[in-house]
Amino acid sequence: MRHHQGNRLIQNLLLLTGILIVIAGYLLHPEDVFYASLRGVGIWWDVVFPATLPFLIVAELAMGLGLPHFLGVFLQPWMQPLFRLPGMGSFVLTMGFASGYPMAAKLTVRMKQRGYLTPSEAERLVAFTTTADPLFITAAVAVGFFHNAGVGTVLAIIHYTSALILGIILAVVYRDPSSPGDHNRRDHSSRRDHSIREKKLSSLASSPGSIIHRAYRALEEARTEDRRPFGRLMADAVNSALTTTLMIGGLIIFFSVLMRIFELTPLIQGCTFLLEKIFYALHLPPELSTPLIQGLFEVTLGERSVADAGGAHLTPLHYALASAILAWGGLSVHAQVATILSEAAIRYGPFFIARIMHSVLAPSLLFILWPFLNRLTSSPSSQPLTPHTVHPVWALSTFGEPFSLWRWVGMHGKMVLVGLALLVMFAAINVLIASFVHTFRLLIHQKNLR
Repeated sequence: MRHHQGNRLIQNLLLLTGILIVIAGYLLHPEDVFYASLRGVGIWWDVVFPATLPFLIVAELAMGLGLPHFLGVFLQPWMQPLFRLPGMGSFVLTMGFASGYPMAAKLTVRMKQRGYLTPSEAERLVAFTTTADPLFITAAVAVGFFHNAGVGTVLAIIHYTSALILGIILAVVYRDPSSPGDHNRRDHSSRRDHSIREKKLSSLASSPGSIIHRAYRALEEARTEDRRPFGRLMADAVNSALTTTLMIGGLIIFFSVLMRIFELTPLIQGCTFLLEKIFYALHLPPELSTPLIQGLFEVTLGERSVADAGGAHLTPLHYALASAILAWGGLSVHAQVATILSEAAIRYGPFFIARIMHSVLAPSLLFILWPFLNRLTSSPSSQPLTPHTVHPVWALSTFGEPFSLWRWVGMHGKMVLVGLALLVMFAAINVLIASFVHTFRLLIHQKNLR
């Protein structure tokens, strides 16, 4: 009890100190804070709002129409043994990988609120599906910062492969909380509803008929259970997407101001100086201390700083740091995910630990696979793009050209379709393998009867 009170006291003191620093920054540098706020508003209105809103609406509509149930029947044989998750988690996996953070957190919260996921399943699902956007990795980071399209391929392979490995690791080492507490009592009804729906999906998966017929039956039952007409479903999807987008915008503005205040104080300079001494003692390049500090707060600033620190002499260590920053995501993304998770009483702690694990796993995997991947980084792009300003993670197509909503949505739509096509292909392969095994077992059984 005393230990818990002591931790709460420390947390309150840290929060109070942070708020006092922000207030002091407002009072001492009002002009800088004002322009930092304008920069955050511009980034949100010009890039984040038009780019994020359509995908949030589409995701809400897809959930209301029963698409997760349709995919769940197809992919239950893959998601359960690999990640200890229901097949419906494949929808979050696909949309999270294709659309980037914080899409996975929003979809996980929606599925948990509807009883499709238990609290522990929701914690594990959001922990490894919250990843960077593939367009951000290949366009903004690789071409915009490193001026090398091959770097995007390397970072994307490492980023998503390590995320899948993280999901498998969490399935093995993560255990559901066994002690009865407020958190478990609060989610008792959610667990019961999840159990009922999971039994329905299991009965559908084992019922006779083709897998396409069973998947359609699951979609039809989910649509019947939802009971909302399409007009109401559309209105609810737009309302939920707008609320989430406004929340993201407020956090972008706040962190834009916070970063500017930290830049005006000696805090960043002091941390950078201390890290330089540590890196020098460990025989590491001291110029990587600045990218590490900036990447801790914002992923885009960190990636650009890594590219500037390496210049024309990039080493595997630079790429490893870039992959670690991508896996971490930045405190701005952490704040968005934590705010979204609080809507469904999903703990932020497992997500934070998983980000640390991903930040270690990604560079480790890069070093292991570097002898096979180094050839991809040997040919720099012929016409590198030079960003005029630094934007957060969602500014994917603003380097050297005006933002085009339809082009951005179209490219992301292709990513989503490719991801869904791959999932369906894997499901078809699984059906063929299962059919072959069933036929083989039937022949063996008939042979034994004879």
